[in-house]
Amino acid sequence: MIRNIYDMARAGALRATKDGVTGNPILRASMTLSANPYSARSFYKHELFNGTFGRMVFSYKPRTSRDGRIPRQGKYDDEFYRKLDEYLLRLDNCKGRYIIRPLNKLVDKLAADMASLADLVDDDILWDFSKRALHSAWKAGCILWMLNNQIWTKAMGELVEWLVYHDIWSKMQIFSDLLNGKDADLVSEAQRRGPKNMLDSLPDTFNEAQLKALRVQLGKSEEGANAQLRQWVFRKFITYSNQTGLYTKTEEYLGASLVNSEK
Repeated sequence: MIRNIYDMARAGALRATKDGVTGNPILRASMTLSANPYSARSFYKHELFNGTFGRMVFSYKPRTSRDGRIPRQGKYDDEFYRKLDEYLLRLDNCKGRYIIRPLNKLVDKLAADMASLADLVDDDILWDFSKRALHSAWKAGCILWMLNNQIWTKAMGELVEWLVYHDIWSKMQIFSDLLNGKDADLVSEAQRRGPKNMLDSLPDTFNEAQLKALRVQLGKSEEGANAQLRQWVFRKFITYSNQTGLYTKTEEYLGASLVNSEK
């Protein structure tokens, strides 16, 4: 069902119907599945690489403090349901093919950002996840555009960007050790962490041996250091000095890192 909802237009993806396996169903669904981290890990630990996992959008909420208060759901007044009916009608009336250029431009930029991030942490799995995180956030952006009378706003773009990073962050908070092939039964919750930006862990000026040592510390091979350095130079994260044999972080990278840390 998840694959049909996600890839409805793809050949070969439309298989499950009441009449057999060759149908072309129209599926409309709004689903929220909830679980604690232990149950989620137990359920998904054998399903992390089959495609369905990447299609699911995750939202991780850390355990809150023990404040003694019980959360309660709110009550919705008639105005809320009137507004909801209005939005549902807009969705139902939005038929045809549309091109949302500001959204497409944003997703292209985010795709480049995801490629840079994957290079910083040298993580193919993160890169693979980001593709579907981008797709899911793009779909959310399409719905926002429809609900807002086909008008794009800066706030929508900010939300789409947040959705991409929040989906990836949530998955890494719960599953990072499993995604890296570690035994779930041998890793404590404190040991689970997402990919590490290796360039941030190095001094502003460093040599290849320091990167190799860091890679070994993080469980990666020394052999990948040279290729990683070439990617960092290509993306203008660092420069190389033939005279000293040292790499130096660029002002552009240091400025971007400062902005991200302040966020």
